[in-house]
Amino acid sequence: MGTNVLVVGGGAREHALGWGIAQSPGVGKLFFAPGNAGTADIGKNVSWWDPKRPLLEQWITIQNGIEEKNIGLVVIGPEGPLAEGLADMIRKMGVPVFGFSARMARLESSKDFAKGIANKAWVPTAPYKNFICSEWRDAIAYVEGLGVNIPVVLKADGLEGGKGVLLPVSLNETVVAIEQLGKKGCSGNQFIVEERFFGDELSLHALVSRGSFSTLVATADEKRASKEPNAPNTGGMGAYGPVPWVGRKEIDLYEELFVRRVLRYCRDVLKIDPNELNGCLYPGLMVTPDQGPKLLEWNARFGNPEAQAIMRLWKISSFGNPLLVLDSCARGTYNPHMMGPYWHSGRVVCVTLAARGYPGDVSAVQGALIRGIERAETIPRVKVFHGGTARDSNGDPVVAGGRVLSVTAVADTFREARERVYEAIPRITFGALDSNLVMYRDDIGLKAEKWEKDNRKR
Repeated sequence: MGTNVLVVGGGAREHALGWGIAQSPGVGKLFFAPGNAGTADIGKNVSWWDPKRPLLEQWITIQNGIEEKNIGLVVIGPEGPLAEGLADMIRKMGVPVFGFSARMARLESSKDFAKGIANKAWVPTAPYKNFICSEWRDAIAYVEGLGVNIPVVLKADGLEGGKGVLLPVSLNETVVAIEQLGKKGCSGNQFIVEERFFGDELSLHALVSRGSFSTLVATADEKRASKEPNAPNTGGMGAYGPVPWVGRKEIDLYEELFVRRVLRYCRDVLKIDPNELNGCLYPGLMVTPDQGPKLLEWNARFGNPEAQAIMRLWKISSFGNPLLVLDSCARGTYNPHMMGPYWHSGRVVCVTLAARGYPGDVSAVQGALIRGIERAETIPRVKVFHGGTARDSNGDPVVAGGRVLSVTAVADTFREARERVYEAIPRITFGALDSNLVMYRDDIGLKAEKWEKDNRKR
């Protein structure tokens, strides 16, 4: 009899994690709360948790579901329930849970808290200043005092689903953005202003077990809605990996600066219980050409769409599979050697198919019938993960969110992976064939393809 697993969340990240767990030896029944149209094909969707409702209102339902279904492992995908303390509550039940405590999740749920920890733990990051929303005039005065030659980033203090970062390109645009933040407010009722760096972004996921860790394959995501330099930020429009210009030397440095230092600080200074340090920590980095690597933010869970890319490169076996690894992290018995040889040697490209209008109003696309997924997956090594999807009365998948699908392709080179993923995408439609309701970026992984091509010539 295998281990029954509950995956909390309903996005493409959770579909990808569940997909990996479903292929793992020793898995029993697989549940998703709330799941989506894709997770229903590999497990059972349950209504124990609704992301739109406060956790405390539904805790009894979650607790009863875990007990009735004899859940032996809970994997928490999104940042919201982690910040609310879901992992803490499940641990008190004696059930292994892959997910940080609310104290540890503050590294993501409060930008001001995270910046303070970075400075105290000697983690390289941008200079910043914090303002509550009502102080927006003071923030404008602060920015004007910096001068026009110092570009800044504006970040909401709390969780904004990946859309809480503003990148104004001029002083005037910065002033307008601050005024809007101040008047409409933002999560956490405060925001930070920090110096903006330029360079290559990188996501480095670390599996953490009682404060010990090992990093997974390095990935990079594309956050802007389009390849236009001033396009709005999103939760992520695609990812690729492994990042070809990041070698073992760089990984060792990034591990020390952005993972080991903060974990040591949380354990030794903040005195966070090691049992709360079981989960996934991934720093979002900016590797600048003149100042070296800098921390952009910490995230207290798997990234989306990075998780989709990581799961496609995971060589699932009886010794190094997602169920075994996540369960051992949850129990505090994880051994980094579990992940040593278990990666495919290929390249992966993941492209997000979003509803037209994302990250803005996508209401006109909601309920549109999704066609062509099976046809897309006939292309070798292409896999489609569901995100914002549901099933209609006929059982067919329909659009139910902004980031609808993640189309992934694996190949020996980035060129081949890109060719496969962009061959697959036109086979998928939302609504009528001529409705043009799908939006996506056509340049995901292009930089890696060019780098790989140039370096093979040498």
